[in-house]
Amino acid sequence: MMDQTDGQRECILKWINKDSRVRCIHQCNQGVSAARNIGFNHSSGNYLAFLDADDVWMPNNLATKV
Repeated sequence: MMDQTDGQRECILKWINKDSRVRCIHQCNQGVSAARNIGFNHSSGNYLAFLDADDVWMPNNLATKV
């Protein structure tokens, strides 16, 4: 059986694909650890930062950590 959606993912992807710095990777739900591992495996930069739904990204957050 195919997943039924309201087209939201496709709409968001059209917007995201306008920025060449962003890549969208889709996988079936396997939990947060699997999602982070997939993201890590597909990353190409020198740094990796997480922003969860309950986090707030302050203006100097990344500079402070680096």
